[in-house]
Amino acid sequence: MTPTLPPVTFEDLTASRTFAEFADLVRELTGIPVAVIDKSGQKTKRMFQPEVETSLCRLINSVPAGRRAPLRLPVALRSEL
Repeated sequence: MTPTLPPVTFEDLTASRTFAEFADLVRELTGIPVAVIDKSGQKTKRMFQPEVETSLCRLINSVPAGRRAPLRLPVALRSEL
């Protein structure tokens, strides 16, 4: 039987140095900065410095519908945070 791992919380993920390094690699390889949002949409954390935010990110985040868009992803693609 495979052991069950405890759930990863929003705070665990956003405080993780390993995840921060992964987010940096994603940005370096794709040019897309990573942000994390919890399931409720109440907590967000940008895993990058404000000066690297792209014009597209600023546009998406400038309206409430843009900030809520990740919450509409199919359940299989969403984090269980």
